[in-house]
Amino acid sequence: MTEFGRAAVHYVTKFGWSVFPLAPRTKRPIPENGLNAATRHLPTIDHWWRQTPDANVAVATGTKSGFWVLDLDEKAGGPDWLREQEHERGQLPRTPQQLTGGGGEHILFALPDGVQIRNRVAIVPGVDVRGEGGYIVVAPSIHPTGRAYYWDVARHPLETPLAMAPEWLVKLAVRTAPEVATSPAEWVQIIQKGTNEGSRNDSVARLAGHLLRRGIDALVALELLQAWNARSCRPPLGEDEVIATVDSIARVEARRLERGTRR
Repeated sequence: MTEFGRAAVHYVTKFGWSVFPLAPRTKRPIPENGLNAATRHLPTIDHWWRQTPDANVAVATGTKSGFWVLDLDEKAGGPDWLREQEHERGQLPRTPQQLTGGGGEHILFALPDGVQIRNRVAIVPGVDVRGEGGYIVVAPSIHPTGRAYYWDVARHPLETPLAMAPEWLVKLAVRTAPEVATSPAEWVQIIQKGTNEGSRNDSVARLAGHLLRRGIDALVALELLQAWNARSCRPPLGEDEVIATVDSIARVEARRLERGTRR
């Protein structure tokens, strides 16, 4: 078997994870039933990778493999958001971590007792959750950019056991009810007082959502938030971070409007 097939067998035999193949250099499942094909059955895995030797390797998340994933999109500011949260709340526990071919990060956590963590997109800009109903691409798979996925050498799953996520992060991952609406007075306070390191990305995201949901053009919202960031964030976020955050919120809002139109 190729390196990819051997890796798939390794994930099953060493960790008990459920795997399935993806088309080479993509995130597209090869089996017709996609994620539902994920298995620990070695003869099936052997057949898959002999049929497509350079197939990427996917691991099902949630109960199929016993972990969930915090998926950070570098371009949308996910890693920066996490660093700010750690600065404010304390470092995350040591747990397996993967660097993706797209420049992002996968942080793996043990499943908490009595809590179902489902697959969710954009819990905050640049941050997805891969849980029940999801999967991640794993090393040595190749990203469409041509770059490989690889495990952080200091947090390789062979040497780093799965840790439990802190309570605040689990609550964020499973939160489904909308937050209490921000009052007009609170929006004025945010605009006037600004924000400090640790909540800058969140404040930009909230303001972007507030503007976009009221029909403000995305480019206008971006210009307004760039000006607010330069004046009121201490210290200001990088221009690229604000662009990525506003872009992420705009895409979420576009999907929300599209769903509403379809109904």
